[in-house]
Amino acid sequence: MKVSLSLAPRDRRSVLFGISVIGSLLLGARGIPAVRTMETRQLTRLDALRLQSRLLDAAVDGGPKGLEERRRAHDALRGRCFVAGSPAEATTALVQRVSAIAEFAGASVRGASPLGASLATDGISRIAIRVSLTGNANALLELLRELDADTALLSVQEVSVAQADPTAATAELEHLRIEITIAAIALLPDPRSEA
Repeated sequence: MKVSLSLAPRDRRSVLFGISVIGSLLLGARGIPAVRTMETRQLTRLDALRLQSRLLDAAVDGGPKGLEERRRAHDALRGRCFVAGSPAEATTALVQRVSAIAEFAGASVRGASPLGASLATDGISRIAIRVSLTGNANALLELLRELDADTALLSVQEVSVAQADPTAATAELEHLRIEITIAAIALLPDPRSEA
């Protein structure tokens, strides 16, 4: 007996329709998410290009004005730091500034010692000193007020206060021994620019 595999035209159409439906479902399940992912990536790239274009437009529009504002801000910051050729020079300038402020506040400077400087990063270094003073409570308050109001960026890190002479008479109790640690920012030559 011979079996014929031929289908009637109506059955062939049904089979072809079923195969096309299955193909469409597979294409929809796999293809549409892939296309959407590709579109999302392209939109993200497009958004990044638009943002870059806006930034470039702003830079061009700001042109000399934007550059001038940045220079003014840089000069203002530079005026609040200790500009020196080395950390030792910057520390000396800091000692001189703090000594002048202390004398103005009515305190007597007994000595100052550098606490070292951090390694310069891009020409910026942190310098610190420890200053020993004598004075009364009013001098200490005035000193702290003046350090805060100074044009340089000065940071009081530590304050230690004790009676100048523990065996002193009651009339001399107001004399205080003050130890204060002060840090500042130093702008040093960038070592990379010298190479």
